[in-house]
Amino acid sequence: SVLGLGDSTIAGVGVGNPMLGLTSQFAKALYGHTSRGVEWDSVGQRGITSAQLLDHYLPLALDEHDDVDVVMLSIGANDAKNLVSASRAVGNIVRIIDTLHQHYPNALVIASSLPAFHLFDTLAQPLRSIIAGHAQSIERSARPLVEARRFAVMTPPPPNYPPGFFASDGFHPSSEGYRIWAGFALDYVAGRGGFAHLASR
Repeated sequence: SVLGLGDSTIAGVGVGNPMLGLTSQFAKALYGHTSRGVEWDSVGQRGITSAQLLDHYLPLALDEHDDVDVVMLSIGANDAKNLVSASRAVGNIVRIIDTLHQHYPNALVIASSLPAFHLFDTLAQPLRSIIAGHAQSIERSARPLVEARRFAVMTPPPPNYPPGFFASDGFHPSSEGYRIWAGFALDYVAGRGGFAHLASR
């Protein structure tokens, strides 16, 4: 089973149908990769920071889900937007991942890279550059810590956001954007052999 955990992208903001959101489209892509049925659920909330996820939504997710094979974690964007200190954000992200591992020792945690805010044309300057720089600072510190954990992987930043990626708000992904994101994550993790543990499930 797949559990989506995180902020507005996990909550499916940008699309009206949850079946078109990130977790569901990742589950669909995983089904195509493994040819096995995939159950999925999401625990997400628009606007939350890593601290709010750690304190409120993570306990809820752990309480509601007994057995998980893959966790899709998308968090940190609002820490960057709110200029939360990088050390605090990174510490929270690592604690989230370690807590997930304690509860789901056989699960793979896929942490998404932070948004490439410098490519968000709807953000005015100089705010865009400030948020982008802070997001990159958080990611640079978090990535080696995530990757040092054998049960976790952090996907690379997207090379670009192709036409049609964003919803009408110009900020959140569209259904096509979520499909691209899900496929990008799946291909990257599969290329690293990240789903080998599913063969014995």
